[in-house]
Amino acid sequence: ARDIYKNDYYRKEGEGMLPVRWMSPESLIDGVFTSHSDVWAFGVLLWEIMTLGQQPYPARTNLEVMQFVRTGGQLTRPHNCPIEVEELMERCWTYNSEERHSFRECLAVLESMQQQLPNRLRPLAVHNANYIGEQGEHGLDNPAYA
Repeated sequence: ARDIYKNDYYRKEGEGMLPVRWMSPESLIDGVFTSHSDVWAFGVLLWEIMTLGQQPYPARTNLEVMQFVRTGGQLTRPHNCPIEVEELMERCWTYNSEERHSFRECLAVLESMQQQLPNRLRPLAVHNANYIGEQGEHGLDNPAYA
């Protein structure tokens, strides 16, 4: 497979390749990587999903991204992004890592959003959830299609 993101990494002396465009301020400033910095990266992933796979900080070089994020800069909100997703991204990008959402809080927000979806938009449930893709006797189970 071709590494399409090779140019999205910046080599810090002696530390190997780092995914600058997904890194939190504390990771860029102090080299600290925790679950809080992972939540920041999750917010960037949400942004990528909402932009249908655009590169984060598309108009900036890696050095510009590092300076931008270190000084409090954030990605711009995608057009047509649901307000709930926008607010979740903002909580993932809180500059102070201790004030940032935890993954548990992110999950609670996502589950709440899922519950608000009309039945016709909810993901299909599988009869036996122990095996991904395994279908029950009657195929996939979704009351919206009954």
